[in-house]
Amino acid sequence: MNTAYYTASLNGCWQLSRFAVGKGSLTAAHTAESIPATVPGDIHQAIRQAGEITDPLIGDQINRLTYLEELEWWYRRTFFLPCKEPGHRYVLWFGGIDLHGRIFVNGEELGETDNAFTPYAYDITDRITAGENELAVAVDCGLHTLLVNADYQKYNPQDPGEQGAPVDWR
Repeated sequence: MNTAYYTASLNGCWQLSRFAVGKGSLTAAHTAESIPATVPGDIHQAIRQAGEITDPLIGDQINRLTYLEELEWWYRRTFFLPCKEPGHRYVLWFGGIDLHGRIFVNGEELGETDNAFTPYAYDITDRITAGENELAVAVDCGLHTLLVNADYQKYNPQDPGEQGAPVDWR
């Protein structure tokens, strides 16, 4: 049996908003100030292109940008599906999301990611319609996940940079 696949890239221009960790929402992302962000890409690249920071790889600039890791970032974009073929399945695929992410399609949460090096795929057949659809991805660096998880020590019980001192992420 031959199966025809239609592939559409969602790479390109997205909108990027920032919030204190745990304060972002899909509703807030619609009304918050946003900047353009290229996907694939990263947050540093987007805010650098927006003129908010200088090159993080020059000098000790990266040390001045650690506050960015304490924020939650919301990527949003719309995409257009010309028609929805009966009997076809539609899959949303990510090559990787760094690091902890939550994915939303048309306001419904699809799931979470927790590994930047793992591809993720979601069947979105029942969540999209012919015409305009919205995709949102909320990401944080994982710091919040570690801090709110009572078992955070299982992730990194010793900080090797401190010769085995307990981890203090704050």
